[in-house]
Amino acid sequence: MRREHRECWVLELEDDIAGLIIRKNETHPQAGAEGLGSKILKICTFKVRDEFLGEKYGELLLKQVLWFAQHNRYDLAYVTAYPKQAFLIDLLLAYGFKHTKTLANGELMLEKTFVNGPLPAVSADVLGFDRGHYPRFFDGPGVRKFCVPIQPDYHRRLFPEIAFGAELPLFPSPAFSPMLSHGSARTPGNTIRKVYLCRAKITRLRPGDLVFFYMSKDEAYAASQSITTVGVVEQVANVTSAEELIKQTAKRSVFSAQDLTSMAPSPVSPVKMIDFLLVGHSQPSVPLATLVSAGIFNGRPPQSIAELSEQRYTALKDLLQLGFDM
Repeated sequence: MRREHRECWVLELEDDIAGLIIRKNETHPQAGAEGLGSKILKICTFKVRDEFLGEKYGELLLKQVLWFAQHNRYDLAYVTAYPKQAFLIDLLLAYGFKHTKTLANGELMLEKTFVNGPLPAVSADVLGFDRGHYPRFFDGPGVRKFCVPIQPDYHRRLFPEIAFGAELPLFPSPAFSPMLSHGSARTPGNTIRKVYLCRAKITRLRPGDLVFFYMSKDEAYAASQSITTVGVVEQVANVTSAEELIKQTAKRSVFSAQDLTSMAPSPVSPVKMIDFLLVGHSQPSVPLATLVSAGIFNGRPPQSIAELSEQRYTALKDLLQLGFDM
């Protein structure tokens, strides 16, 4: 009797299992999928324990699945779920899964097709296109590109999975298989949907635009003075009160309510809230010297959010290594 080979990701918090995904490879005949392709990833189990619901761990686990599948050039991923699993179904549908059929036992079959190669033509809804093809994204000339400088401590909290010290770990996680975050801190640091807060005056950001995060100088971090991370803008708002800031960033900010209150947003000095989708980290990151020599920066990094011309973006694009086609 042939034994199936299955692998899993486990999310642990204080030695307690908070969530679990079990996956295995299948052929198209085994999967019985409606979508085409020979390399198929079955999500056998997708589970977050009840006491951890609402902590964004389902989104964290889904990110792991989607990055793994795209980086390893799968054609399709699928999962089956009963209609009562509404939270899971809604999460999957938000990131490109489609209900393709209903099985005899009443389970819904949800499939997501991955594009390996040129993306199809985009409609007017760029953000919807990017969600459907996540983690890939549209970067045509109609999409604006921005460099976002970020302080190292904020960078560490926002992107903990790449918060390496000055010396890289002896056995780092594989470049394109990011590890789940372990520890007791319940923050949305490893999720897909994130929020960046600043007081930049820029007004040109819009949904579907691209943001490239540049970590400023701190020799304690391996990625000091480099572009590390790419995101897609979901929405931008100027928030004028602490109460509204706490409400608008609930479950997505790496800051506590006390931190947000201390920012003291007001009509005179609003806090700019940039919601974005984390689509990938460049491994390796792109250091300042390379950014200058390639003509992306003029001698020094921007001190505030700065728009990149299409020419500068093209030069940057050639240097980014996200683990999938761009």
